[in-house]
Amino acid sequence: MQIRTEKVKLGNTDIKRIYFEAFSKKERMPFPMMVAMSKLWNTQFWGFYDGDAPCGLIYLASNRKIIFVMFFAVDK
Repeated sequence: MQIRTEKVKLGNTDIKRIYFEAFSKKERMPFPMMVAMSKLWNTQFWGFYDGDAPCGLIYLASNRKIIFVMFFAVDK
C-alpha cells in the first residue's frame, strides 16, 4: 500500500462521491465552494489515494499555530 495525496479539483468525481456518501446534506458545504476556497492560502482540500484508487479526503483551514479539520472521510 502506498498512500499519496492530490489537490482536489472540481471535476474529481471519485472524491466528490466519497464526500457525498460520508456527510448528509445538512452537514455538507457545496463541493464547488470547497474547491474554490481551497485556492486560498489558508484552506486546503486533499484527496487520498492508494495507488490510483481514491480512499479518502480531508478539508482543512490553517494558520501558523492552528489547524482546523472541517471534513475528513475515508471510502467505505
